[in-house]
Amino acid sequence: MLFILDDGMSNLNPNRNSNLNTFLYPKTSGKVEPTIADKVFNAKLQRYAQQAMYLTSLETGGKISLEDCYNTMKVMWQDLERSREYYRQG
Repeated sequence: MLFILDDGMSNLNPNRNSNLNTFLYPKTSGKVEPTIADKVFNAKLQRYAQQAMYLTSLETGGKISLEDCYNTMKVMWQDLERSREYYRQG
């Protein structure tokens, strides 16, 4: 079964779809080329996210305790914050 939600506003504002498309798909990205520091920090952030996923999966599966999971993630987060400060200075 297909449901179509209508907020009742589409008839009142004919530019609504074009405004939404302009917002979602801008013609210019407005982005600057990332620096090496940005790329390194992004890699560290992705690694943190992956390790956090593994830790929460291990905790959910009963392989490690909640306290161990929390403490490990806390240390990892502190390392990530130090990295952010280091690369922000550089």
